[in-house]
Amino acid sequence: IYKDQDSSEWLGYLKAHVSLAYTPIEEINKNVTVTKNWSIWNNLQWEKEIEKPQIGSVFSARLKLTNVSNNAVYYKLYKSGKFYGYINAEAVKDLTTTKLNKYVTFSVNNEDFWSSLDVNYSKGKTERGRVFYISISYNTADNQPIYSVYTDETCTEWRGYYKGNNFEDTQITMLENKSVKVTKSGYTVWGDLNFWTKSGISNTGDIYTTDRKFYNFTNNAYYYELKKDGRVYGYINSEAAVEMN
Repeated sequence: IYKDQDSSEWLGYLKAHVSLAYTPIEEINKNVTVTKNWSIWNNLQWEKEIEKPQIGSVFSARLKLTNVSNNAVYYKLYKSGKFYGYINAEAVKDLTTTKLNKYVTFSVNNEDFWSSLDVNYSKGKTERGRVFYISISYNTADNQPIYSVYTDETCTEWRGYYKGNNFEDTQITMLENKSVKVTKSGYTVWGDLNFWTKSGISNTGDIYTTDRKFYNFTNNAYYYELKKDGRVYGYINSEAAVEMN
């Protein structure tokens, strides 16, 4: 007999007896959020308490075990890809998602973008005035959703998970293939609304088409989404361009 299936700690031999019962095991793969701050144990002999997790915490559950003596179900939990402990299944619920698909503008600096849903390792920091795209939210038990954040709606560049509410929906004005003419030189044409990459510098007289205008509430500015040859070229402050009839 060993402590568990992954353990190298041998306990000894046990003579088979009619009082022994098989423990049903089911492999699963889902995220769960904590609803009750019950103990997480290091093993199913309940030898050591790892912690009493905060309500709303998120873990990955990969194994479901049933204790036939009391019909209680336990989940084997992982955190950041590593085994963490066992918890009674009544203390958690499945983590659900909500589709959002919207641009947002962050209002504060230095809040974390996390590399995983257990918000254990930081992947980066928020900056006031940066515009990002949120695809979905994860509905945690503490009613503080975790958002999956991308650079833009193509969802090709993932920025991380954000847990907080320091952002506002980005107002977008639809312009339906309108022409805009650059009226001021020297303005940066940004590669995205995070203002991290540059596509170029504005030149007076250049003409682009645009379908959308984005409002950034942190500096009270509008930005045209410029298109060149049918593809997005970049974003420019509306102070440097004018819409054409």
